[in-house]
Amino acid sequence: MGGKWLEALKEVSPWLVRIAVLYSPKTAPYAGSLLRSIAAAAPSFAVEPIDTPIMKLRRSSARSTHSHEHRMADWSYCLPDPTTLVHRKSIIARAAQHRRGRSRACR
Repeated sequence: MGGKWLEALKEVSPWLVRIAVLYSPKTAPYAGSLLRSIAAAAPSFAVEPIDTPIMKLRRSSARSTHSHEHRMADWSYCLPDPTTLVHRKSIIARAAQHRRGRSRACR
């Protein structure tokens, strides 16, 4: 499944090199298998996935524990889990703050 996601992202953004994969370890128990799938497919698409667990999110402050590497990513991809769905607006706002001239998405 990870390969299909990367294939779709590369079709939309051929310049894509680094992708932050966001998820909550508490609410996405399947994240490990998806991350392994993405990591296995990444070399064939010349993409570097960045494992970016979200540890804390506050709806009011839009803060999370995004790493420096996440801020340097070309794209952010949120694994579907209850935490990322509930806090999607905060995640998108945070990504927009760190935008560096390239499109970002949290889908």
